Amino acid sequence: MYDSFDFVEKFVEHNSRVFEQPIIKSFFQDEHNFDLLKKTIENNDENSNDELNQRFIKFYMKFRLISYISVLSQRYTNYYDQKFRKHNEQNRLILDKPTSKDTSIIDLFPAKKESYRLYHGITDMVSDERIINAINDLPKKKQDILELNYINQFSIKEIAEHYEDSPQNISKHKQEAINKIKRKLRLQL
Repeated sequence: MYDSFDFVEKFVEHNSRVFEQPIIKSFFQDEHNFDLLKKTIENNDENSNDELNQRFIKFYMKFRLISYISVLSQRYTNYYDQKFRKHNEQNRLILDKPTSKDTSIIDLFPAKKESYRLYHGITDMVSDERIINAINDLPKKKQDILELNYINQFSIKEIAEHYEDSPQNISKHKQEAINKIKRKLRLQL
């Protein structure tokens, strides 16, 4: 006579194609479900069989619902992106409309370096005197880099184009400026 584990193992082995299905594997990862299967097989227990069936139906419906919501959300985001792109394509600003293959009207107007400057400096935006003093102790270029990045919301690449420098060098200047300000604030505490 087979012991109970061996009998269940043979059943699983005999129905290997079914037990290889991802949803079945996932269902039987719950030990309670596997115990119900053992009871059903070993004892030919109808109550365990009914409970196992009900649990599987519940599990399967939950799985389908999650799959449906996942697919639905993915399709909705794709649809939204398509509509958004189509809207932006159809409703371009006059300056954004292409004049040729690679340029738009706005590209025909080169920006002057002075146009990057705002009338407010970075120290006008800070209220703490310790930070203002630390910023004022920085070299002018580092102050300007911080202002362009934090106040005017320029990217490192845009600042590099403005200074005709590499983005790596601008990033280094920015980090040095931040570190100097931090050091001065620590010394004042």
